[in-house]
Amino acid sequence: MPHIPFRRQGGKQTATQPQTDWLDNAAFIVKLASATGELLPFPYLKGAATLVSTLLEPIQRIQQNKEDYQALMINVTNLLQALHEEISEDLQQGSCSERLEQQCLRLYI
Repeated sequence: MPHIPFRRQGGKQTATQPQTDWLDNAAFIVKLASATGELLPFPYLKGAATLVSTLLEPIQRIQQNKEDYQALMINVTNLLQALHEEISEDLQQGSCSERLEQQCLRLYI
């Protein structure tokens, strides 16, 4: 059986990195099996590989969506933290508009 090198993603390692690598590697192997299914004398290999590939694609998209959602939440949290710090400074210095001050007070109640 020939050795198939697995692809590794560059960049930072994350908690989801091993799962993403596993999904990428599985998708690569299944696509390879599907492509060679016509050349090998095994019946149904191409159909089975295509089916597995079709099942893996949504799983890969879900994983990517999860990672994108986590990055979005971090960005939103950072933005809200910066906004909170700016508003807190303005309230302490008394340079905040009356309307903004009332809205901020309602948020804390």
